[in-house]
Amino acid sequence: MTHPQPFAHRSAAEIEQQINDAQSAITNAAGTAPRLFRAPGGDWSPAVFASAAKHGLTPIGWDVDPKDWSRPGTQKIISSLLAAKPGDILLCHDGDGNRSTEAGTDRSETVKALEVALPQLKNKGYTFVKL
Repeated sequence: MTHPQPFAHRSAAEIEQQINDAQSAITNAAGTAPRLFRAPGGDWSPAVFASAAKHGLTPIGWDVDPKDWSRPGTQKIISSLLAAKPGDILLCHDGDGNRSTEAGTDRSETVKALEVALPQLKNKGYTFVKL
């Protein structure tokens, strides 16, 4: 819900509360419950897996992390994304820029990078699926 890190080092109760609150908020907003769960920072533990399972969530990771959250520059993000191989999951972060947290910072570099990288990946024959 709030992307605490390190996530796996939280108590089982806090992990459960984070996942439960996120599930409720997403379900209320979208009208559909999520089926997949990505741990903040890819930080997994038995308690994280147990809580995800309790909510019927399938754990999922990623293959390509352009570290866009660190604002490395548009070209670095593009280069990372273009290194994708068939079947890779690309991790990119969204955000509204109105919060000071890592997940809500300015994502203009990510947006610009995706505007370049996605058409190039499509030209290579890649297709994209929602998860």
